[in-house]
Amino acid sequence: MSMGYILTLLTFYITTETLSLHNGLAEFSSSLHNWCLVHTSQLGSWSFFHQSLICAKKLEAPEKKLVFLKLGLIHITVISGAHLIFIHKFLILTLHKLKFKNHLILSLIGVYTLICDLSSPVLRAFIALCLKKVSKNHKFFIPLPIQILIVLLCCFILFPKLIHSKSLILSSLCTLVIHDDFFIAFNLHNKAFFKKYNSLCKASFIYLLSSPIIIQFHFLPSPLTILFQIILAPILFLIFIPVSFLTAIIPPLHGVTDQIYDFVFLVLEQVSSYSNISAYHYKLTTPALWSYLLFLLILTYCSNLLIKKHVSY
Repeated sequence: MSMGYILTLLTFYITTETLSLHNGLAEFSSSLHNWCLVHTSQLGSWSFFHQSLICAKKLEAPEKKLVFLKLGLIHITVISGAHLIFIHKFLILTLHKLKFKNHLILSLIGVYTLICDLSSPVLRAFIALCLKKVSKNHKFFIPLPIQILIVLLCCFILFPKLIHSKSLILSSLCTLVIHDDFFIAFNLHNKAFFKKYNSLCKASFIYLLSSPIIIQFHFLPSPLTILFQIILAPILFLIFIPVSFLTAIIPPLHGVTDQIYDFVFLVLEQVSSYSNISAYHYKLTTPALWSYLLFLLILTYCSNLLIKKHVSY
């Protein structure tokens, strides 16, 4: 798909907005989302959890949600970029022999984005994936901060109300900080400590830099959650996502799934007793949060330019 084709589609969208094209898309997405909720509602005692992991419904069980909050792992229950990356890699392995696999995979992930009710983290991740594919096909490099800004602009064009989404700000910030380019910009990637404790450094920076945004949700997990991110998050992700999707495909498995999740949650409940969350009621305005993100993006971009200029000399 050429860049010209994408720009044509974007122009067509903008000029036909008066025909409520995006409203129609939202209604279609809502119908797919409701279908997903109905299907997953019949998957045993952990149906609410499957709905969160598959359909992007907010986790509503207070006692379960509290455990994930205390562990700093609530993001595992929120479909975002990591989930789409997992699905993308699975589809590549499954469909690698097909001639038009790239277009098919993007189409399937696009449909899944609609099933997730076009939630802001999923929409952002899907647009980012499309942008990555376009830049790779046309062999041009886009700096990470510029990528994030382009993706955000596309989100705002599609759904202007996303300008008020704190989740979109948080997911964009995490995308920036988890990437190696962020640490290259500040010349941290060559430090011996960073090389030895890469995961610890990334988790610590995400915790520190995302705290002003997380506080807006009226809580802040303990710093101990940095270790939980490193140790537990990858394990839980590899358990929850495949198991829930497999259960949705083969519903009779829900009996086994219930037992697995009962055991896993029992372990998580015990571990969470060593951590806690602090209540916060300090509010920042949405423009202030966007300014904070923009500051980090500009700082990263400028630092990268200075490093490249220094290396060239």
